[in-house]
Amino acid sequence: MEKLKCNAANCLYNYNTICSADEIKVQGGGTTSGDATFCGTFSTRGLGNYVSSITNMNYGGAAKQLLSNDRMEPHVLCDAVNCTYNSDQICNANGIEILNDVASAAEQTECQTFYPR
Repeated sequence: MEKLKCNAANCLYNYNTICSADEIKVQGGGTTSGDATFCGTFSTRGLGNYVSSITNMNYGGAAKQLLSNDRMEPHVLCDAVNCTYNSDQICNANGIEILNDVASAAEQTECQTFYPR
């Protein structure tokens, strides 16, 4: 997978615009447009959320991706069934980009990679 880009600055997984989660969950159900998708893994920065999310962190992989051509290989789950990249609830896109730099909740983010079938 190409680089994972995320501009949700308030998300604790955002490491210099790279998602540092080991597992990412894109949600959208039966939507047919990208603006109804969102990153269900989004979690606001804060000590409580950091502690509860620590098992899903991959800061080493994110730093390695930032500094070299090595790529993180997170498991990307997707329930946006009408996205062309959804293959049995797994995203098979070459890259993922999550938008909304001022998001304070998962539903305020958007999977920019969504492409309708």
